[in-house]
Amino acid sequence: MIVTEFATGSSIESAASYFGDGLPSYGDNNTPTSSAAGQGQYVTNELCMLHGLGIAGYTYFGLYDAATWWELDENQSGAMLAWLGYWGPMSENASLGSGANKPSWAALQSFNPGNCSSGYPPVVAIQTEGGYYASGDPGTFWYTAADTTSLSMDGAQNQSDPYAYSCDPYVSPAYTNLGAPLVGSCAFSSFQTTSTTLTVTGTNSDGGNSPPVQASIVVGPPIVTGIYDDTSGQGCAVTNSTCNINISQTDLLWVFGEGFNPLGGNNIELVNQANPNDVSWFFAGEQHNGTNVLFVEGSPSQRLPGQINVRLDCTISPVGAWGLVVRDNPSGSPSAAVTLNIVQGGC
Repeated sequence: MIVTEFATGSSIESAASYFGDGLPSYGDNNTPTSSAAGQGQYVTNELCMLHGLGIAGYTYFGLYDAATWWELDENQSGAMLAWLGYWGPMSENASLGSGANKPSWAALQSFNPGNCSSGYPPVVAIQTEGGYYASGDPGTFWYTAADTTSLSMDGAQNQSDPYAYSCDPYVSPAYTNLGAPLVGSCAFSSFQTTSTTLTVTGTNSDGGNSPPVQASIVVGPPIVTGIYDDTSGQGCAVTNSTCNINISQTDLLWVFGEGFNPLGGNNIELVNQANPNDVSWFFAGEQHNGTNVLFVEGSPSQRLPGQINVRLDCTISPVGAWGLVVRDNPSGSPSAAVTLNIVQGGC
């Protein structure tokens, strides 16, 4: 039984955890990552299986694959080693203490056959693509599953796109549509934001269930966090609802934030601060003076959950202070207005 890649590979926790790279993905031998706790459970499942077969002796050759050896002797980078799955479960730096060791190492050290009577729990891990969504919008979550025959979720699936997509970007086509909801060992799918949590449970062939794994999200109106003017090359982080750069009337803006609808349908409105009844709307398919506005946002095939690109035009007149507002749909809750300083240019 080869468990090296699954038990030692980078997990989906953040890099700050010592264990992960924040990416559910395929690594060495097409083995999907899990959470660090999931890797520990997977090792326990394998040991229980060997015990159930009457195999009392086993080794853990390969579970310790020193990063320093690969870096010094094989000239490999840390990033490449993490991708290939060559991080052992025990830290090479003893000063970090036992907290830097993976749960898979503890599972190996403290294995007790007496704990195998409950079967082999499915190993499931999830994370959402973003942590902030507008209410009712579709969100994306990634999952990995091992020792699992089926998955279920407590949230509402996005009925316009209910399928699972492989998390492997290096096949053709990338992120292959798997043709059914919640299938595959490493994939992503979409959900409809109806609550602040999303829970996924795995079931195995014995009818056993995994402990429910849960991801928490924040639900609220869209938030604009930054703007980059692609025409002038200037950018700003939004501070006190203000973007402190000069923007010409026909510049191309990249608007960054949270709570944008990742599948499209967003709206941007520019409101004249001196005359709030003077509003110019920008959205996909909108025409100004007989010309389609340039508006690039997320779609089912091009997920851009936190970015909208829009080219302004001469409807932004007169120059001066204008407030930029984002809605996730025409009647959605507005973001807080961001004040832009519009200057003469292109009109």
